[in-house]
Amino acid sequence: MQLLAGSQDNLAIDIKAATQSVDGISEAVSTTHGSLTSTFNITLAKLVTIRSFTGMGLEKLTTDVATNLRIAAHAYRDTDSDWADLIEKFRFRS
Repeated sequence: MQLLAGSQDNLAIDIKAATQSVDGISEAVSTTHGSLTSTFNITLAKLVTIRSFTGMGLEKLTTDVATNLRIAAHAYRDTDSDWADLIEKFRFRS
């Protein structure tokens, strides 16, 4: 589970980087193409905003999954240890 949690952490980093990779693209298009593409730039800016919010949501989701996997791993480990101790107390001795 720790390995899966680490994978989720890496995924969150990748999602953040991918989300940020298009920051400023609308402004760049406006600078290079001028007012001729203003309608396109308005739409592009909205799409970048939607993409950004979606990316932030996915980043949070993967971070939460990683946290929950770590919590579950600790719970399983503790349960295994507790049950092993209990079984050891009741084990028949010869």
